[in-house]
Amino acid sequence: MYFYIHQSIRAMILLGFAGFLFKLHYFEEIGNYINPKYIGFSQVASILFLFLFFIQVPRIWSGKSMEDHHENCGPWGCDHEDGFSNRITLRHGLIYVMIFLPIVSGLLLPAKALDASIALKRGALMQQPIENATTHDHQGHIHFHSGHVPEAICLPIDKTEVERLKKGYDSNSIVMEKTSYVQKFYAITGNPEMVSGREIVVDGFVLKEEIRSPYQLFIGRFLITHCVADATVIGFLAELDREIHLTEGSWVRVKGTLDVSKHGQEVVPMIRVHSLAVIEKPNDPYIYP
Repeated sequence: MYFYIHQSIRAMILLGFAGFLFKLHYFEEIGNYINPKYIGFSQVASILFLFLFFIQVPRIWSGKSMEDHHENCGPWGCDHEDGFSNRITLRHGLIYVMIFLPIVSGLLLPAKALDASIALKRGALMQQPIENATTHDHQGHIHFHSGHVPEAICLPIDKTEVERLKKGYDSNSIVMEKTSYVQKFYAITGNPEMVSGREIVVDGFVLKEEIRSPYQLFIGRFLITHCVADATVIGFLAELDREIHLTEGSWVRVKGTLDVSKHGQEVVPMIRVHSLAVIEKPNDPYIYP
């Protein structure tokens, strides 16, 4: 029996990816990486990797040596050039290191949700874009960008919350629940004057670095459309009647009154804070469209 190291490494790669996905699901860490509605696809992917691993295992051993023999060559190349060799070149080593690095780091390092340090690098969205920066790519969605956010995002348009605010169906405080945060954010930032004077309750993490006033802060949440690669920070500017001393990234619950404010060249909704309390970071800190 002949043992082929390249085939065994490929089998380990497939098993590593299957194990990594299984770990994320078993310890319920998959939500740190993707939108929950795509969890089914990742489960299928883990099963597929495991299936390919079992297909790959028989290729590790062979009853005869195919290295340096051209009897197995065909129009697409030779078997001994496709992993049936025990020669490991520098190119092979670099390729394997690049593949194994995310597998090993994913298996050994704990999953971590995005935090304020990432938000400061990405920027934050505090309002709907101006009309000439908005394009409707297809029916039922809005595709836009802001000077605060370098990448464009595409969100479904849900005018339910806008109509509720316009018609006064909801006379109580606007509570920014996780399940309807994006829809309410769209309604509020798209109609700041209409909601001015309304009470609001919002949870989020604190960003202060880009806010010049010591009496203001930004209350943000990470919006995950598909996965963390397209994460965008959205939220509200808040102002207190006293100087604020909070750690960057602290989670707070803010209650106050909506107002409008000019932030640079933009008119944005702002919360006049009545009360502010530090809270624990949620187990799932992301919001989804």
